[in-house]
Amino acid sequence: MQPVMQQYPNLLGKNIITACNKSHYQSDKLNAVTTYSSSQVDPIGGGDLLTILKMFQYQSDKLGSFEQLKKTNYVGKMSCKEAASIISLFTNQSDRLKVATDLALNIYDRKQNPEVVVALLSYNSDKEKVRKMLLQ
Repeated sequence: MQPVMQQYPNLLGKNIITACNKSHYQSDKLNAVTTYSSSQVDPIGGGDLLTILKMFQYQSDKLGSFEQLKKTNYVGKMSCKEAASIISLFTNQSDRLKVATDLALNIYDRKQNPEVVVALLSYNSDKEKVRKMLLQ
């Protein structure tokens, strides 16, 4: 069962999702993320972030969009389940580690449910690193 993502009233997220839905090409979707996130400052909630990342077929585009949104806007607070849904979109373990570490401090229940996120990582050293961050 897919966790229910918390939706925030968010004009930036809505604008990016609308623009991406109208775009057929990955490059146009990436351009929409860059354009809107550079011109509007609004926190991106977990639900909007998940929706935006799911619109990209390629891992590199998902990661590029994530990094752009993180760089230009505040990624809003989310639960471990929401973060896990976002992290699980990435298949490469190094990408999962990067996204997990970038989201760690934005997870409001990270001390209560760290294993939900940690379980998505394959390597013990990565698991320990993320677990430490989540329990800070």
